[in-house]
Amino acid sequence: MAPLTTISENYEKKKPEVRTLQWLRGHRAEQYQVPHRHGYLEIIWIKKGNGHVNIDCKEYQMHDNTLYCIVPDQLHRLEIGDHTEGYIVILPELLFCAGNVDVELLYRSGLLPSLAHCPGLQIEEEVAEEIEQTLHWLSKERSRTCVLQAEIVRRYIDILLICLARQFRGAIPESPVNREMHLARNFYALVEKDFKSRKLVKEYAEELLVTSNHLNNVVKKVTGYPASHYIRQRVVLEAKRSAVYSDLNMKAIAFSLGFSDVSHFSKFFRNTYGKSFSDFRKEKVLP
Repeated sequence: MAPLTTISENYEKKKPEVRTLQWLRGHRAEQYQVPHRHGYLEIIWIKKGNGHVNIDCKEYQMHDNTLYCIVPDQLHRLEIGDHTEGYIVILPELLFCAGNVDVELLYRSGLLPSLAHCPGLQIEEEVAEEIEQTLHWLSKERSRTCVLQAEIVRRYIDILLICLARQFRGAIPESPVNREMHLARNFYALVEKDFKSRKLVKEYAEELLVTSNHLNNVVKKVTGYPASHYIRQRVVLEAKRSAVYSDLNMKAIAFSLGFSDVSHFSKFFRNTYGKSFSDFRKEKVLP
């Protein structure tokens, strides 16, 4: 098994892309069949056919009219059948640009948490037609070199996100993003950047200029879980990735995640995941 760093991929896309699965089989099949990761949001829509997608150590069987979303930095691999039809949509930088309308749509609708925790989502037929039509116009506009192309592409992305939000969480609220949403978003971004070096809520609260109690309460109101839960889950997720996709031993993984004491890491993993690190690794050996 190769080291995690050599099979992972974390490059950036500058513009949105819409590709068919037929194109993927002809151009990037081998790349997608090995575990890798991106710095952008990727939507895989299976219109018809079969296959498997592995996302962060979990295997999902593909079904007709099902949506699979890969959020930034999720480790994944994809195996699709020869006759499977569908699309891959790449949406770059949506989660990192403050003030971006698309980011607000993701957070206001609750779509982002749904995508991150439930990647296989069944699409209603009516919504599927709307999504396919939107992807058609988005792809067509991307192939042009016209005035205001970027602005038009942005509008089609907005429409796509709204269609998805309607499907999974109902209509998007009309009120603007409030301070709590803004704080939660900044907290998520900070955890993604510093989870290896910061394990305590108070460390993030100090950086965000709020109290620990306030940060915990706000994140719980937005996501249903306190800030401490989010931090622990993010650390354990990275440990699970390393356990499955690398040959590093527990001591090396613990050190890479900022733990100087292996026993502390072991206890941290067990208390968060419910099983020991060793038991997890035995159960999740890749075929």
